[in-house]
Amino acid sequence: MGITSKDSSKVGCTIYLLIICLIGYVAYMWGEAQWNYESMKKETSELIKILLQRRTLRLINIRKCLLIKRKELISTFMRRILK
Repeated sequence: MGITSKDSSKVGCTIYLLIICLIGYVAYMWGEAQWNYESMKKETSELIKILLQRRTLRLINIRKCLLIKRKELISTFMRRILK
């Protein structure tokens, strides 16, 4: 009883199925990792945008306060001079 052509075709078919399953598994794992990377990248960029907007708003408020203080100082100085 040697190996017949039926047995060798079963082995070949099994090997091809294992290779296809292995490729599918690797593709699935790579896709999941890529999905996680892209979602983390999106969340990070949104967080950075929010933080930059808050920083910009704070800087604008600081500049407004400084301009108001400067105007107050100039007006007090001018009042003292004109007295």
